[in-house]
Amino acid sequence: MTDTHPAPPMPGPTSHSFVSQRLRLHYVDWGNQGAPPLVLVHGGRDHCRNWDWVAQ
Repeated sequence: MTDTHPAPPMPGPTSHSFVSQRLRLHYVDWGNQGAPPLVLVHGGRDHCRNWDWVAQ
C-alpha cells in the first residue's frame, strides 16, 4: 500500500533588510542551508513573492 499523506509544507521565507549606501534593500530567505545561494531580482512592478514558486 502506498503512503497517501502529503509531505509537510515548506515553511515560508523570513523577511530581512540590508542597507547599502543609504538604500534599504528588502530580501527574503527561504533558509535552505543545503542548497547553493540563489539571488533572484524582480522588475519595478513586481515584488519578492513573485519568486516563491522557484524557491520552493
